[in-house]
Amino acid sequence: MKQGEVKMSQPLCSWVMLFALMALGWACGSDPAAPTPESQSVDAMTPDSRMDASESDARSEAEAGVTEMVVVAADGSGDFRDLSGALGSGASEIVVRAGEYRVSEAVVFSRPNVSVRGDDAATVRFVQTNDGADLFVVRADDVTVSNVTLDTATVGQAAFVEAGANGVTLQDSVIRGGSSIFAIYFAGPVVAAGAETLDAFHAGELSRGNQLLRNQITSSFVGDSVAFALQVEGVVRENTITGGMLALYMLQDSLCVGNAIIDSPTDGIFISLPSRDVTVSGNTVTNAFFSGMVVRPQVEHEAAGRELDSTGITIDGNTLDAQYFGITVDGTAGDPTQGRLRGLVLSANTIPMDDFAGIYLLRADEPRVVGNQISFVGSDVSRRGIEGRLAIADQISAAVYLALEVSGPTLEDNLFVREAAVVDARVMQNAVVLSESSVTGAVLRNNQFRRHGDAWVHSPCTDDFGERDNDGVYDLSGGSHTYEMNSCMDRLP
Repeated sequence: MKQGEVKMSQPLCSWVMLFALMALGWACGSDPAAPTPESQSVDAMTPDSRMDASESDARSEAEAGVTEMVVVAADGSGDFRDLSGALGSGASEIVVRAGEYRVSEAVVFSRPNVSVRGDDAATVRFVQTNDGADLFVVRADDVTVSNVTLDTATVGQAAFVEAGANGVTLQDSVIRGGSSIFAIYFAGPVVAAGAETLDAFHAGELSRGNQLLRNQITSSFVGDSVAFALQVEGVVRENTITGGMLALYMLQDSLCVGNAIIDSPTDGIFISLPSRDVTVSGNTVTNAFFSGMVVRPQVEHEAAGRELDSTGITIDGNTLDAQYFGITVDGTAGDPTQGRLRGLVLSANTIPMDDFAGIYLLRADEPRVVGNQISFVGSDVSRRGIEGRLAIADQISAAVYLALEVSGPTLEDNLFVREAAVVDARVMQNAVVLSESSVTGAVLRNNQFRRHGDAWVHSPCTDDFGERDNDGVYDLSGGSHTYEMNSCMDRLP
């Protein structure tokens, strides 16, 4: 999905965010429509295409409705040599023995209440041989796939697609995605990207109760390794994703918990707006290129005055390691008809940084930034405009940067630290920046600002923390804000 442009009033800030988000957009590409029944067929998937007599008998029994559990074995020792035959048998439980099952078309799950379980994900391997086809496509409710390897790393499209189904679970499996598209795509209802997706979200006509649990996922796609879109009561839990981003598109009442995202060439986790009542908790992002986490709408989803507000989003207890920003938030992407982002909670997150901003906030109403620890642990002069990297204004190198149209933000019980290891004096020059007159009614309470080495550049601490406990805050807004019980320490050893 393409990422849109972010407009800011400060030219240099605009260059930073525009470059990063446009780069992400070029990487992600366009949303492919969910596969249609006419475009996907079921492959025979047999090492030997001939059917022996015992397999023919098993199929006859299945067609008579007498088989509930069948075994697939590539060596002919089971009821079927291929998964296609087992799916067509009417069995509700399918066990797959060790072997490599090569597929020339998509395996389509069109019958509900089916479980496919491999003996061992390390030894049960499905491999796509057709570069234009997905591997597993689920169009029926209450389907579970577990303990298998799905491989489209060399040939094929998405390894696993949910298209308009409910109660789908993919768990305890190994997924090897390729370079051209998502490894996993929970697509939600079959609608075209854009206005139709917003209509489905508004009507609550989303896929329900789908789960992605404890999978090992690798991808060489520069974009969304995993896309979890248009879901209600969905769960993404305890997956490890290496080489790409986890994208959560327009969800309701859903959880993203305990996942590890490693070495994404774009962002770690992307949360597309509008979304409602979504909790993103206990995840770890390691070495993402741009931001550890992004919250913003897709500008390709033309809002056309719908004004679908996003509420109930909580980002809690995550550890986010990225090269530029810990968490980037833009509630409308500059389009006021998208609806407002209201009551966002960013709590108890741990964000180690080298430069830029730990939390970057634009266009949000009453966001709460509570109990986070943002530490600037190093610095690298080469990251400032050299070797093709972004240059940045000094004041944006802050623990929290409140940029445009942020109303009623609360920053409470946070710890912002510039460690002694930071040798570049331009890094984290201020703990908090209130950058514009459109940043209004901020409350800063019981925060700790600690800076080793040089003093805060624009607001050095004083001995009196009484009426001046806004030390460490660079206020360019000119507005009225509340400062209570903050502590500011600079020139620490």
